[in-house]
Amino acid sequence: MKDIVELQSDLKKAEMRILELETNSTNNPLFLNMFNSSPVSFGLSNKAGTIINLNTTFVKTFGYDIKDIPTVSDWWPLAYPDVLYREWVVNIWEQHLAESQQTNTDFEPIEVNIKCKDGTKRVVLISAAPLKGSYTEVFLVIFYDITEIKKAKNKIGDLSDSLANMTASIEHQNTKLLIEKEKAEASSERLKLAMLGANDGLWDWDLAGDKIYFSPRWKSMLGFAEDEIKDHYDTWKGLVHPDDVDRAIAQIQDFMDKKVERYEAEFRMRHKDGQYINILSRAFAVESEEGKITRLVGTHIDITERKKAEEQLNYQSSHDSLTGLVNRREFERRTEQLLSASKKKNQLHALCYMDLDQFKIVNDTCGHAAGDEMLRQISALLKEAVRDNDTLARLGGDEFGVLMEHCSPDNAYRVTRAIQAAIQEYQFVWENRSFRVGVSIGLVQITDKTNNLTELLKVADVACYMAKDKGRNRIHVHSDEDSELAKRQGEMHWVTRIQHALDEDRFCLYAQMIEPLEKSSGKHFEILVRMIDEHGDIIPPGAFLPSAERYNLMRELDKWVISNTLRSLKAHPEFLNRIDFISINLSGQSITDERFLEFVLKEIRSLKNSASKICFEITETAAISNLLLAGKFISELRKFGCRFALDDFGSGLSSFGYLKNLAVDYLKIDGAFVKDIVCDPIDRAMVKSINEIGQVMGMETIAEFVESEEIKTMLKEIGVNYAQGFAIHKPQPFIELLSEESDTKDSNSSKVQPHTK
Repeated sequence: MKDIVELQSDLKKAEMRILELETNSTNNPLFLNMFNSSPVSFGLSNKAGTIINLNTTFVKTFGYDIKDIPTVSDWWPLAYPDVLYREWVVNIWEQHLAESQQTNTDFEPIEVNIKCKDGTKRVVLISAAPLKGSYTEVFLVIFYDITEIKKAKNKIGDLSDSLANMTASIEHQNTKLLIEKEKAEASSERLKLAMLGANDGLWDWDLAGDKIYFSPRWKSMLGFAEDEIKDHYDTWKGLVHPDDVDRAIAQIQDFMDKKVERYEAEFRMRHKDGQYINILSRAFAVESEEGKITRLVGTHIDITERKKAEEQLNYQSSHDSLTGLVNRREFERRTEQLLSASKKKNQLHALCYMDLDQFKIVNDTCGHAAGDEMLRQISALLKEAVRDNDTLARLGGDEFGVLMEHCSPDNAYRVTRAIQAAIQEYQFVWENRSFRVGVSIGLVQITDKTNNLTELLKVADVACYMAKDKGRNRIHVHSDEDSELAKRQGEMHWVTRIQHALDEDRFCLYAQMIEPLEKSSGKHFEILVRMIDEHGDIIPPGAFLPSAERYNLMRELDKWVISNTLRSLKAHPEFLNRIDFISINLSGQSITDERFLEFVLKEIRSLKNSASKICFEITETAAISNLLLAGKFISELRKFGCRFALDDFGSGLSSFGYLKNLAVDYLKIDGAFVKDIVCDPIDRAMVKSINEIGQVMGMETIAEFVESEEIKTMLKEIGVNYAQGFAIHKPQPFIELLSEESDTKDSNSSKVQPHTK
């Protein structure tokens, strides 16, 4: 090991050489000779991050040559493989460099641990100085190896002073002493986190000395001046929300007991104004040589706005945007919970299913704006009629549901009668025209004998149908005697029509373009399905798909769509070659059926090398409900190159965590968030957040319901990749699209044909 005299001698030599280096070109032979013969490791880089040269001492010390690290970006991950440590080094390096340039002062040396090419680690003090003269864009980076010096702790102060003097010589500026050893060891961890986030509140807990430090930013985040609250553990404990404090303490204790590898906790803290803000707390531990934790150093981040956005997102995913009532998905979730509880505790509950009578007249006469306003007003009436603990939901269109917990048959009937009376007394006025509507209600009791959610909703739907069938504007209470009539009048209404349409091949394919918002020559489309009725009229999917889903006909319908789509594509290879991808929707029933997967694999194999043109869309709710099976389905088809999109993303959102387990290529942002982004800042923030998360996870995003150029422009600004909606392209028969594409190709071909007689 070199002694301090030898090191000081090396430093003096380095200083003399550096003074000469500053006045010579980096390509001058004299410069290179002095550069390479220096006992100190040097590197030359420019502002663009290109490493120009490395001296012989650098290569010998660290093992890397210019071929290993042609740029600074190549150097960082090799020298600092740990991600968090690398982030700290990069941040503090860039800060020191910026401060040095802006203030025209010395570059303060940084102590770092560098991983050498052979896997060993060296402790190094690094500094930098611009080379003066004609090459002001070139930086000389100094790496002083203090590995051996660190082992001799009593000599570290002399070495730090020497390095500070050397740095001062390079910069020709005022000499700055390095932070003395004791202060550096006491606050180095604190400075690391401070560099990582200047806006974060810093805390440093010295467990051995039972002292705690709160930075000024930590206090101002809570509305306090620096001298208004004390740096004490009891201060923190007293500000944490009473409902969160025990959990927060337990999480810290688990980290100190090494029961968990990392500390990251969320809790609420009281602001000076009395309100509570949401805090994300993170920390790392400093251990003694014996492995005992002696200090915790961490940050507080104010995540209140993020929490509000999450709450808004959760609210929107569980509530109807028009009426503010619970939506169908949330209603079914709560009903399912109640079913489980009733089986265990033998409790009585009730459910009523309501369908407004004559609502279509308002829509057809006055338009959808009037219909929407009427639904909002009726929702307000229904809120007044139900009990406080009842769940009132809009299930879709003009259909509503009420879930009545702990409700006897008599009480359930009284609530239902109150609903009926409120609507009967209601009069809707629009542009000097008045309307009255009625309501047909199906009432069902929930007991421990109720089988499942599907059966319960089916019975409620049938009871409502029977109320309509008996003359409308009445209540039908379900009884066991209804089952035969229900089968005849309710279930088979659409089941029979869908089955006949499948048997008679009375479905047709439509297609809608998906437009890239970035520069792209590829074409993209989504396949849609329509039913053709007995008279040849087109029936939109909203009329028959809900029944197909409820009565388990979606697998057969999905098979029809896949077979006919692929058959058309194989018959038009020129179209298939020109498109980038074409999307086909799949139901939750299909992706959980092993036999359906076998069918799809067989169909996909027939496309041979064009399978990558097929993108399957599955809904977010179907994927979450069947995560394992959905994952298997996706995995098997991705082997053939098929792509996947997660449809209606955001509509059933509870957490982004499951996305990590789904290998999808595209996120289709739910149109409920997209359609109002121009005028609604919350919707705009939701779209922006979903897009950013998708991009970070390597997925491209597709926005649905793009119905104006303003929406399209805003989506471009946000960075969404694709847009789909009426402003882009209205759905058209797929056969027409194939014909148009074929005509376009023939037209283009004729333009380049030579003229012949």
